[in-house]
Amino acid sequence: MARILTFCNADYVPVARNWLRALAEIGLDHAATIVSLDEATRDSFASDQVLHRPLSPSSDDLGALWSHRIGVLRELLSSGEAIIHSDADAIWLRDPMPDILASDADMVFSQGTIWPPDVHRHHGLVLCCGFFFLRPDQQVLAFLDAVDARMITDRDDQMAVNRVVAALIDDWQVDDPYEVPFRQDRFIASRRPIRARLAKDSSDQISITVLPHHAYPRLLDCVTDEMVVAHPLSGKSLNEKMRCLGQLGLWLL
Repeated sequence: MARILTFCNADYVPVARNWLRALAEIGLDHAATIVSLDEATRDSFASDQVLHRPLSPSSDDLGALWSHRIGVLRELLSSGEAIIHSDADAIWLRDPMPDILASDADMVFSQGTIWPPDVHRHHGLVLCCGFFFLRPDQQVLAFLDAVDARMITDRDDQMAVNRVVAALIDDWQVDDPYEVPFRQDRFIASRRPIRARLAKDSSDQISITVLPHHAYPRLLDCVTDEMVVAHPLSGKSLNEKMRCLGQLGLWLL
């Protein structure tokens, strides 16, 4: 089993507790680690479930947080651990490992909507940084280095990840495509895994898979039996996340 990570600061401790409760209900809480970004978070969970990697109080922008997160991911991957990163509001309903292992890919992502727009316009779909799997190999470490370098200008993890991926691939292999409306736009999805076709002139042999949106959704009106990890779009505040998860029956505390 890969190590399951979520990053948390004091503002989101209740959300992380809810995330752990969902993992406990499917018997996977033993594999979960809370990466605590401050002392209050560290002290809110059992010591054996916490990896304390504090973020400097002066690092008050999201770009610093994403770079810090890449550093922690790199630390664990370099020690030989496979990782599943999950946002704390991505609620696990079933074990995703069978889907991840079936992809046989170095990196596996859930699907985003249309951000960043330049990548969406070019490929019709984007990756979500709220749920992903990383294999501990040199290609993945090199990928994270490239993402970290892009963070200097992009200051946004999803922009940086998608732009690095877009530079590596020619296109996506989408079997049985369909379109999902979103706001005034739409994105391409498939009920089967979507696989990257690497650029012909690329020396990188990294393999990338996108999980089916219906099973790992960002857009959902209700929870269905097909869903494995539900990650609904919501506001950034604790109250907004509690309200969104509560309306879907995903607030378990």
